[in-house]
Amino acid sequence: MMELITYPGVGLRGSACKGRYFFCQFGHRYLICRPVDRPDDPLLSPPRMDLWCATTYGMQFLSQRHQWKNSAHILSQLVSYLSGESLADSLDEYEQLEHLATGMMQRQLLVFPLESSDS
Repeated sequence: MMELITYPGVGLRGSACKGRYFFCQFGHRYLICRPVDRPDDPLLSPPRMDLWCATTYGMQFLSQRHQWKNSAHILSQLVSYLSGESLADSLDEYEQLEHLATGMMQRQLLVFPLESSDS
């Protein structure tokens, strides 16, 4: 049985939050965090650099998320983590996707795969 990797502070609220776990449409698990919150884990895979190319890739990655493995509020949770509570409440879903994808492209948010491709 595969053990799930967990990192301290991931998924918490407020200033204690160190990122969020995210599941893509295929059920693969990722860690999305700011560079300052990157876990000190030598076995952590490098971040997905394709999301640094254009906001289109980030928007597509986030919009094609797994519908029941993620929280129903995963986008607003990520916006709150990146920019603060007040901004998340004022944006609709498209604006949240755009804001997060811009953060990914500008490397303010890093996306780390937590499962190897051979599993």
